[in-house]
Amino acid sequence: MADLDLACAQATLGDVDALLALRFDDIAIPTYGSSRGPTMDLVSAVVVFGGRMRERKPKGRVVIHGLYDVSRNAAMTLALIANDLRPGREEAAVQRLLAQDVEGRMHPNPPITGHWERSRKARFRPRIPE
Repeated sequence: MADLDLACAQATLGDVDALLALRFDDIAIPTYGSSRGPTMDLVSAVVVFGGRMRERKPKGRVVIHGLYDVSRNAAMTLALIANDLRPGREEAAVQRLLAQDVEGRMHPNPPITGHWERSRKARFRPRIPE
C-alpha cells in the first residue's frame, strides 16, 4: 500500500481528492491459484468512480496507475473514455486512447474491455414496450 500511495502522490503531484485502489492480475480467467483476474464488478467500480469524479470536478484528472502501464490500465482508461462518449463512439475512444500511447506499447486487457462492452450493451439496450 505504501508503494501505491507513493505512486499516486508522484503521479498527481500530491493533488488527490479521491482514491480507488483495485488489485487484480493480468489474467484472462477469474482465478488461477492465488491470482485473481478482472471481473465485471471491478470494471463497474472504475466506471462509477470515474463518473462521480467527472461530476465533482469536470475539469479534473483521473490517474490510472498499473504495475506495467500496458494492459490493465489501458483497458480501464479506455472504459472511462468510452463511457464519457455516446454509444457508438467506441472507435473514437480507442483513437483517443492510442493518441496518448507515444511508445506504442498499449494493448488493452481483453477481459476488461469485454466486461465493459457487455455492461454498456446492457445499459443501453433499447427498451421493448410490454
